[in-house]
Amino acid sequence: MITWMIPFFSGSPPKGDTISASMMMPPGLFKRFLKEAPKYLYNNGLIVIPSFSLGGELTNPEIVGNRLEYDVKTTWSHNSINGIQRGMIYMHELRLIR
Repeated sequence: MITWMIPFFSGSPPKGDTISASMMMPPGLFKRFLKEAPKYLYNNGLIVIPSFSLGGELTNPEIVGNRLEYDVKTTWSHNSINGIQRGMIYMHELRLIR
């Protein structure tokens, strides 16, 4: 099993902005991660990963995972109604379709 608490947004944070840096990843990093993950998973291995409804297509496991031939199941969701990041938070399980 691989778990990764991915940054929810794709982009490049302003230099020195540690808060933005904790929430952003370089475009294409999530896709690269999913392409490389099978090297480290046993047959029927599992990836557990979150997503945020406002994160966009480049960090959405259902979109990126399906394109890369993963079976994606959403196993948990929560509607965050407080704080600055309001929206749906999801937890996903991804298995490579073989």
